[in-house]
Formats: sequence, structure tokens, C-alpha cells
Amino acid sequence: MSSRKRHVRERSQRLEDSPVVWFCVLEGARTMNDTVLANRAYRQLRRLGITVTHDRPGSQQPEAADAR
Repeated sequence: MSSRKRHVRERSQRLEDSPVVWFCVLEGARTMNDTVLANRAYRQLRRLGITVTHDRPGSQQPEAADAR
């Protein structure tokens, strides 16, 4: 295997480039109310092209809740 192919494969397998890892970090940080870590996770997810938004519990419109 050429050095270039190995470098590309290693780069694609880095944990810091995995959205799944950053979602886990984000949820853990939110559970522990760690805003510094949560903000880091949000930034990393944005870097990977993912935008995360949260609705407040109970903020659903009554019509939408009845439609279930």
C-alpha cells in the first residue's frame, strides 16, 4: 500500500472526525451540565458539517401533539 493511501485511510479513521463520537460527547456534556465540553462538541459537529438544535421539552405545538 502506498504511503498516500495509508495516510488517507488513517485520516478517515480518526475518532475526532467521527460525528458519532461528538454526539456522544455532546449528550454526556449536556447530562453533566458541562457547557464548556458541550460547546466544544457543537463546534466539532459544525466542523463536520452537522448542525444540532434542541427543542425545549413540552415546546411542541398542541396540534402536532394531537396528530400522533
